[in-house]
Amino acid sequence: MLKVLTKLGVEAIEPLGQEFDPNMHNAIQQVESTEYPEGVVSQGLQRGYKIGPRIVRAAMCVVSMGPGPEVAAAPEAAAAPDAEPAAAADAAEEAVETDAKTP
Repeated sequence: MLKVLTKLGVEAIEPLGQEFDPNMHNAIQQVESTEYPEGVVSQGLQRGYKIGPRIVRAAMCVVSMGPGPEVAAAPEAAAAPDAEPAAAADAAEEAVETDAKTP
């Protein structure tokens, strides 16, 4: 079947690594990527086809948003939010005990 399509002039669109072009690519998702710069196809999900300059079916793909934000959290900062809910729970528990003792 591939030979027949090739004889008819049908060519596959290979989107991986190409700059995103809405005429040739159907983007279904954007993801952070350190491998590909922003606006470049990082994954090809379904092959597209064209006959000469005419697009028969656009290639379904995932487009890179570039590298994501760098997350640099200190261990103390990560521990602090956990301590606050525990303190709030202790205070609520004390309030319940106090209410139970009040006649």
